Amino acid sequence: MLPRLTFPAIVLLLVGTTAVHAQQRITMSGQYSTVRMSTDTIGTPDGGAMVHFTYGLVSSGDDPGGLFNDGKGNCVGTTVLTEDGTPVAGGGSCFVTDMEGDGWWQWWKLEELGTADCPIMCGTWGSYNGTGKFANVSVSGTFEGAAAYADGSGRGIVNATYERP
Repeated sequence: MLPRLTFPAIVLLLVGTTAVHAQQRITMSGQYSTVRMSTDTIGTPDGGAMVHFTYGLVSSGDDPGGLFNDGKGNCVGTTVLTEDGTPVAGGGSCFVTDMEGDGWWQWWKLEELGTADCPIMCGTWGSYNGTGKFANVSVSGTFEGAAAYADGSGRGIVNATYERP
């Protein structure tokens, strides 16, 4: 037979272990800038086009001590255009590193553009995984373009929530 203190001790041990392994949920906001490096356009049978591009990314967070405060990366993306040049889909991915060399893989998806709510472009983004301090960190959020330049470069704002062990 177990002593009466055994059950409370087991519960305390389980609760204590759970608290140690709980994920931190943190919100963030920041800015990004992109510089278009190359563009290839491939015609589609219906008269539209697929535009494949590479670009550099620089990002900074609003919280100077935040995990995703400063990053730079190389990215690829594709936008699908109709015959009249209207974008109907788009997405891509980047590998981004911080000043210490730790990095993360992120994806993005174009959701809306050229509307009253989103005059330039808006979408969602998230992370695949990372290295160093970004290992096992999960990110999901939104982006909104603030400026689009004639060469395909741009800048905008991001908002996201991330979880880390």
